[in-house]
Amino acid sequence: MRFYLALKFTVFGVTGKGHLRKPYRHSGHLVRTKNKWWCEIVELKHIKAFVSVMDCGSLSAAARQLGKGQSLLSQWISELEADTGLALFERSGNRAVPTSQAWQWLPWAQQALSELEALERRTQALAGDELWQLQLAIEHSLTADWLAPALRDWHKQWPGRCIQLSGCSRDELIDGLQQQHWHLGVGYEHEDHMAEVSYQRLGELTEVYVASPDWLASVHSKLDAAALRQATELVWAQASDGCESALNLNAWLIAELTLLKQLACQGVGYALLPQWAVAEELTVGSLQVFQPTFETPTLVRRIEMLWPAGLELQAPVASLQQLLVQHGVKKPRR
Repeated sequence: MRFYLALKFTVFGVTGKGHLRKPYRHSGHLVRTKNKWWCEIVELKHIKAFVSVMDCGSLSAAARQLGKGQSLLSQWISELEADTGLALFERSGNRAVPTSQAWQWLPWAQQALSELEALERRTQALAGDELWQLQLAIEHSLTADWLAPALRDWHKQWPGRCIQLSGCSRDELIDGLQQQHWHLGVGYEHEDHMAEVSYQRLGELTEVYVASPDWLASVHSKLDAAALRQATELVWAQASDGCESALNLNAWLIAELTLLKQLACQGVGYALLPQWAVAEELTVGSLQVFQPTFETPTLVRRIEMLWPAGLELQAPVASLQQLLVQHGVKKPRR
């Protein structure tokens, strides 16, 4: 597969009074098209050769880096100079010394090379019917921090590929998977069956009821369902999620975990949060775990991975699935 770069630029002359004259012919390698000048086609291999020579400092080192013969690399550089009309190197024996034009052209060539290589990879992926950008969704009430190890390893396996991570409600997650808007989703495990969606358990998260010592001291009655319904519950969720997970109508839906914990520490209300999320506050005593009369001390919630049925046949999706299972649901490193 061969990729080429068409360089487009306008060359102006300057009069003695500083005014621009009409464009003039800069070299024999430009083609005029209505006040624009086009450089002849430049091949990707030529730009790679130039950037490699500039990075390595010599033709011989660049040839070794690219796995090509030095004479072939020298030929490519000469062709590049002929195509662009630039004098990029001064030859002295076996040495090639970069000119001022070479140093000026280098950042543009590096940018063009990066974009062309990305285009080449994307074209190859498209030709092979592979996903280039993977759409990953996670429920709002789940933190995405623990995904980092799996995403890091996936990035190493699929360099240059993209991931778009979005937060959504449970209903949005399922609807997006069924419509194949998401390629992969992560959420709390539910018992209901979802048509056209496959799923696999990833692990468990432990959740605890927490409140500040002052808030707990102010609650004189037993911490039963009736008492908690009268108090303010701080729910880690988006407004679009509604109050389904809340115990009462006095719930505050807060998407920002840091703000929610600050409010809890200041005695605004109580919250049910992942144990790892409040580990620091529990250590210093600004929050305490309490046990409602109707619940166990800790709640264990299962986390599952979901995807449109059949999409596991796509190699990038299958790779991320394997990594998520491998790393599991773990406390993120701080």
